[in-house]
Amino acid sequence: MSMLQRAKAVADIARKTQSSWLDALRPSPALSDLPSAWVFLGPPGVGKGTYASRMASKLGVTHIAAGDLVRAQIRDRTPQGLKIASMVTAGDLIPDTLVLELLQERIDIGRESGETGCLLDGFPRTLLQAEALPSFTDVQLAVNLSLREEALIAKCRGRRICGVCNKNYNVADIDLPSTADEPAIQMPPLNPPATSSGSHSCREHLQVRLDDAEDTIRHRLQVYHAEARPIEEYFRERGQLLQFSITGGIPETMPRLESILHRHSIALKACQQSEQQPQLQTKQQQHHSQQQQSSQSIPQRQAAASC
Repeated sequence: MSMLQRAKAVADIARKTQSSWLDALRPSPALSDLPSAWVFLGPPGVGKGTYASRMASKLGVTHIAAGDLVRAQIRDRTPQGLKIASMVTAGDLIPDTLVLELLQERIDIGRESGETGCLLDGFPRTLLQAEALPSFTDVQLAVNLSLREEALIAKCRGRRICGVCNKNYNVADIDLPSTADEPAIQMPPLNPPATSSGSHSCREHLQVRLDDAEDTIRHRLQVYHAEARPIEEYFRERGQLLQFSITGGIPETMPRLESILHRHSIALKACQQSEQQPQLQTKQQQHHSQQQQSSQSIPQRQAAASC
């Protein structure tokens, strides 16, 4: 099945399916020897972390954020982290080799502990990363989130992170009218709770991220868009790209996203099983042929032994 045929088959099945999507999101181990992954793509500030983490929690799979892996290196002041910090402050992308090394190490740790799938957030960011990804995980779907640029900049400037537990919040209150080309955007802030939970209050420990100065944001968006086009095309050619436009806050967006992912996950599962069936049949035929040859050779060996 060609990539275009696969994409069409996925779309056709997605429109018809009513099956349970929780099973479809966990591909059978027989289909791949590698942990399966969904990729969440999108520009800085679009909400990849928020939606990927909530979907991962709903599905009971691991959420792996490339940004969190990088920030851990910076926080721990490792030799790699010191190099990364200067790049992040300047708004430059981190070298592919370094990001790949951090991600593969995390996925290998998960595999050893029994993880069979994950949602990747903020990865891949370059074509080289996208091409390297199948060497250590089996990509099932790439969800490309989009949002109007004015809203993106406002969201990035409003991002906050708790310095104690690393939870993400956003203090921006966005209300953009519709234009001839763009729908209206209404996104209320995602503030920390007013009261503390556990040993600390996130509200008292909010920090602005190093890379969220406005000049840095605009530079990062320019770099992102230049890098994103070939990545989107890479997944589109493989029938794995799903476009999703965000026009509201989390309460409005999550039900839409869940519904669309429901249909496409079932469709992908069906297509993968269809593609694997001929291979399984070939293996079964080879195994049957080997058994026949083995059984036929027994009388010959017995005759040779009696001579």
